[in-house]
Amino acid sequence: MGRELPEAPAKRNHRMKKQKRPSKLSVVATAITPNAGLSFNAYAILQRAVEEGIGYGLRRVTKYREEPIGEELERALAAHVESAVMSALCEVLNFGDDQ
Repeated sequence: MGRELPEAPAKRNHRMKKQKRPSKLSVVATAITPNAGLSFNAYAILQRAVEEGIGYGLRRVTKYREEPIGEELERALAAHVESAVMSALCEVLNFGDDQ
């Protein structure tokens, strides 16, 4: 019965540092870099987020009102708030020439 035993794995030196695996986020961030030919239009991204936030806020405000505020007033409110927020952002952020 000459069964051979498999070799024992080599023991790790306790002084060796454990190599860290990159996190999923760092892998994605590395894959999406401006050098990779992909760029983001920060102004458009922020504008979309502002529009969605305003819509969400208006729906919450009008949810339990007995009388609706009216579609025309809702659009006017949304437009004015969006304009004010985007103006404030443009004062503190530099979007470059791609606005």
